[in-house]
Parts: sequence; C-alpha cells; structure tokens
Amino acid sequence: MNLTFKAALKYFVLFLIGLWAVYLVFNGQNYDEIFSYIKNANYYWLTLSALLVLLAHWVRALRWQMLIQALGKPVALKHTFYAVMVGYLANLAFPRLGEVSRCGVLKKKVDLDFTLLFGTVITERLIDLLSLLLVVMLTIALQFKLIYSFLNQLLGAAKFSISSIGLSLISILILALISYGLLKKYQQSSFIIKVRSFLKGLYTGLGSILILKNRWLFVFYTFLIWALYILSVYVAFWALPNTALLGIGAAFTVIVLGSLGMIAPVQGGIGAFHFMVSKALQFYQINKATGITLATLMHSSQTLIIILIGFLSLFLILKTKKS
Repeated sequence: MNLTFKAALKYFVLFLIGLWAVYLVFNGQNYDEIFSYIKNANYYWLTLSALLVLLAHWVRALRWQMLIQALGKPVALKHTFYAVMVGYLANLAFPRLGEVSRCGVLKKKVDLDFTLLFGTVITERLIDLLSLLLVVMLTIALQFKLIYSFLNQLLGAAKFSISSIGLSLISILILALISYGLLKKYQQSSFIIKVRSFLKGLYTGLGSILILKNRWLFVFYTFLIWALYILSVYVAFWALPNTALLGIGAAFTVIVLGSLGMIAPVQGGIGAFHFMVSKALQFYQINKATGITLATLMHSSQTLIIILIGFLSLFLILKTKKS
C-alpha cells in the first residue's frame, strides 16, 4: 500500500469520524424543531457574521504579509490573502494541511524558500495559540463559575497518576537521547544534511517576528483578528430569537469552546464544532436544539464563504505571473 493510498484512507476515515460526530450531535433531536429554527432564522445577521470572519481572514493576510516582508521579500497583500483562503479551503478536505497548502501556492508568487514561508506560518500559529490562551483566561475571569462547571464535567473522569506522568517523561527523555545519538552518528549523510537545511530555514522563518519593523501593528492585527471572531459570534446570536439576548460574555465562551472544536482533526471541525458550541450555549439555558441550529448555521455560512472565496483565490493566484 503506497503512501498516497494511506493518506487518502486516513482522510476518508477522519471524514467518517466527522460524520459520526454529526450523527451523535443530532441523534435524538426534534428535527422538525431544528428545521423550523433554520427556516425562520434571520439570514441578514448570519451573512454579516460570515463577512466579519472573512474580514478576519483579510487581517490575517495583512499580518502574514508583515512576517514575510520582515525577511526582505516583498509580497502583495492580495497574494497572501489568496494563499490564506486556499489554506482554509484545503483544510476542508485535508485537516492540518492548510498551512502547507498556503505556503505551496504562495511560493509560486514569491521567490522564497518553502521552509522560510512555513516558519512564518508556524510563528503565526504560535501567536494564535497564545492569543487563544489569553482569551480563555479572560473568559474564565469573566465567567468563572460557568467555565469551571464545564471543565469539571469534561475532565472529571480523567485520572493521571504520578507514576504514569513520570514514565511518560522518562520515555520522552530516552527518545530524545536516541535521536541525538543517531543525528550525531549520521550527521554527514545526505538525509541529515537536508533535515538540517530544512530546520535552518524553519528557524529563520520563525525569527521573522523578531525583526518586524512595526511590532505594535502586528499586535494590533492579532487583537483585531480575535475581536472580529468574537464579534462575528455575537452578531450570529441575533439570527435566532432564543439567542438574541445573549451578551458578549456568551460570545467569548462560544469562541473558546468552538475553537477547541475546530482544532479536532476532522474536516472543517465538522461535528466537533457543533457539539462544543451547543454545549457552550447550554451554560446560558439555551436548549440543545437551538444550540445545534446556531452551530449549524454558523458553520455552514462560514464554510460556504471559504468554498466560494477559496476556489476563486486558487484560480487567481495560479493565474497571475510570478513576481
């Protein structure tokens, strides 16, 4: 069985897992009630919510442009935006490959090594992770009782003994020592030389954030991205009568738990996003049917935007000549 078939099989299995997750979320629900909510939803607010997310993608392209230009390589904003949207499009079919895809298509427009581009993307993801942690902390501070109750239910069954943690740390140490020994022994092999070259390029890309000309603008873009995400959820609340009165604190909670759902290694976070958003809304006495409906409407509208703009971006970035 070759690698291509293995990869295809893996993604097909992940897709089936996503469908199974959707089935579990919708199982036992009153479908007439859900369809009634969908039929009577205010699609003006849903459209505005999706456009706010699209604007966040545009700001993400601005932020990525800063990192690339810090390496001394000018790049047009339209090209970074096209690449970002192609990356999101790729994630709908191949989870976790969006970052690789957007570097691949942008390389056709910028005379820059793939590893350098990939390093800037990893930098972006690390910044996003730190930002999510800050949002989590702020959400917990604003709504401690609600979040604590959820985490207690989610993690209450997890038991970690000191011995198991110690064994894991020892295993990691042994693996690191073995890897170091192998690298030392075969340091002159062509494979190791290629790996070193890749890691060197990656390190240079990661270092792009240290040589930014305007770091505060980068921080502002990061703040704006997450502010737009939260605002998009808050606006989406107005699409359904049952959620129209929810406040900005509920939007923070949905963003935190919804982000955890999107991290799940399934295409577009399908199933996992619906489950986490519906759980988040149950904190505010919103029934499960309403929560599932809102999650479905948000996910569907954003996915539609990604498909339309993603394919258009793929066409445009492959059509234009390399600068």
